[in-house]
This record gives sequence, C-alpha cells and structure tokens, in this order.
Amino acid sequence: MPSTSTIAMGSTSTRLTFLGKCFLEADNLFSVLNPKNSFCVDLAWDAEGDLLAIITDRSPLIFLWNASTHRLQQVDSGIKESLHILLWSITSAQPLLCVATVKGAVLLYNHQTSRKITVPGKHHRKVVSGAWSSANLLALAGEDKVLTVSNEQGETVCINSLKGEPSLVQFLHSYFEETRPVSHQSSAGNNPMLSSSISAASASSEPNCVSCVLNRRLLYVVNLEDSENPYLITFQDWYGSIVNYHCYPNGNLFIAFNSGLVVTVSTCYKNFGSELMQIKAHKDLLGTLSICPAAERVATCSENK
Repeated sequence: MPSTSTIAMGSTSTRLTFLGKCFLEADNLFSVLNPKNSFCVDLAWDAEGDLLAIITDRSPLIFLWNASTHRLQQVDSGIKESLHILLWSITSAQPLLCVATVKGAVLLYNHQTSRKITVPGKHHRKVVSGAWSSANLLALAGEDKVLTVSNEQGETVCINSLKGEPSLVQFLHSYFEETRPVSHQSSAGNNPMLSSSISAASASSEPNCVSCVLNRRLLYVVNLEDSENPYLITFQDWYGSIVNYHCYPNGNLFIAFNSGLVVTVSTCYKNFGSELMQIKAHKDLLGTLSICPAAERVATCSENK
C-alpha cells in the first residue's frame, strides 16, 4: 500500500476495518460484500496502493475498493469454487490480479482492460503460495506438490513436480561472477552479511530463477532457462525450520531459521547454494525476518528476548 496511508484488516467476524487518513466503518462495506455467515479470506493492495482486492469464502465476486474515491467495484470471477488467494502483479504499468481457488483453479484479471483469463489445468488442489516477477511472470505452488510458472496470458513457462510441501514462493536472481567484497565500512555499515550480499554484481538483476521452501527445511530453486534441472539447497537438521528468506536483486540469499540462525547463501552459478556466512541472531526461537534494501538493514525478532 505505497501511496494511500491506509491499513486494511479482515477477520472471521465479518468486519473489514480501515485505519488511516480515511476511516471507513467496516459494517458499511460488509453490508454490500458480505453474505450471511461469510468471512474475508484474503486482502491484497495493488502495486500503487490505490486498489484493495477483497475475497470472501462464499462468494465468486472479487471486490475492488478504491482508497482515493472509496468506491467499491465488483468483478464476477465466474468460478464456482471457493476463492482462496489474491496476488497483484508488482508492476504498476499493467495491474494484473491473480485469483486462485481451494481446488486449484486460477483466474487472471487485467484491471486496465477488464479482461479475465481462466487458466485451466495448472493445479488440482489448493494453491498455497505464489509470486509475480517484474517481468509479469506468475509462480504458483499448491498442495498438489506442483510448482508452475506462467506468463501474463496464462501460458505455461515451466512446471515442476515437488517432493515436499511447498511454501514461500519467490523469484530470485542468480548471477555469474562475484566482484571484490565491499568493505565493511561501506554503506552496508558493519554488517558483514549485508556486505557479502551487496558485493555480488551482474550486468542484469532481472529475476531468472523461481524458488520455494519444501517441508520448511529445504530450498528448491528452478532456473527458468533450465527448468528440467532444479537445484535443491539443503541445510543441517540443527538449523531448524526456515522461517523466511530474501534475495537481493543483484546479490545473495538471506535465510532465517527458527533456531535463531540467519545465513547468507550464494546465488552465483559457480558456487550456487554455498553458505557464505552465518550468525546466531537469537538464543530463543526466531519468529520472523524482515529486510529493508533501501536502508540496508536486516531485522529479526524472537518470542522472548
């Protein structure tokens, strides 16, 4: 929600609440969009933060709320199955919305043209995670243990069977060569983990791989130009479960584990998957990881201290 200073919150109590400069009574909106005994399933802001997409568990309608005009638009998905997940494209030039169902059906909606594309046969069970790339490629992973990548027309770019439960789908960039590491006195401050990631460089930082976590323990990576030969990054058991991970556009991976470890992993082709550095961020259970590339800072938190 970059441009509207508005926070949206949904719950099973059939209330949708907006906080910010424009406070909207939840009941006024839900009297229009919320059937009896229904609840909000997912919310998603578009890339500009102007449109909030809303879906409920008992309606085939997609509701689009404009934060500037406070107008509510209804888009009929035409899908009989319960809607489950919303994903806006990350480019503002062409706002595309992906809607997936509990049975794996996928709909692509172009808000500029109002064109809807039903994408059949991608998944046969619930889609659990997904992501858009800056090139308008859409990656989805489902309970059917399948990872798919499609273009904005719904055409398949690649499809891979998975040997585990997928989560945390992301696009990332794998580069060819490493430059001399940035000094710890550079803009990365005294954080060697950030320095080791920012030092990696290439002619282009456009995502060329798609990744997901398997069974919360492994990182599965597919090069879009060689999708038949995926790469599996494994970790020692005592690292624990993967909480989250992040890839710098021109650098390496940060991976946080619930054991309190945060590691950096190379995405350079010559040593892809090699661990570059690790720190013990917390003695207790690590709960989440958040990274601010603009400020070159990594934040983590634990349950206790």
